Amino acid sequence: MMCFDLKSMKFYIIDSSDGDIAPAVKYLFQMSYLRSGFVKFLRDQKHPKADKVVKLKEEVVKMHWRNKKNKTNEGVYLMRHMETFYGDTAWECGLDKQSEKPIEMLRIKYLHAIVTSDKNEIKKNIMEQVKKHNVYI
Repeated sequence: MMCFDLKSMKFYIIDSSDGDIAPAVKYLFQMSYLRSGFVKFLRDQKHPKADKVVKLKEEVVKMHWRNKKNKTNEGVYLMRHMETFYGDTAWECGLDKQSEKPIEMLRIKYLHAIVTSDKNEIKKNIMEQVKKHNVYI
């Protein structure tokens, strides 16, 4: 996840994987496209900080739950990061690289939100299947 904080003028990279390649190198092209698109949007909106965003240096957020092995749950990590990150330097999102229980609970939480959302085009079909099999969600 990449986040521009226009109040503190920081460009954060949030990556739960703990690989050998630095995120600033790993995401070089994505950062370039994201930044240029965001700057274009800010300029179109006549935002006073548009030209300053061009010069922001990326900052990788330190997280004790970073992990080399857990590729399966990267989507869950990303959703949790989007839910809890507000630019705080002492950020804690409730994840731990030692325990799978928080990930399991978040998986259930996000699945429930997606399945029961009114934006879900197949919600009616899913709810009919749930009733048919006497399952409660």
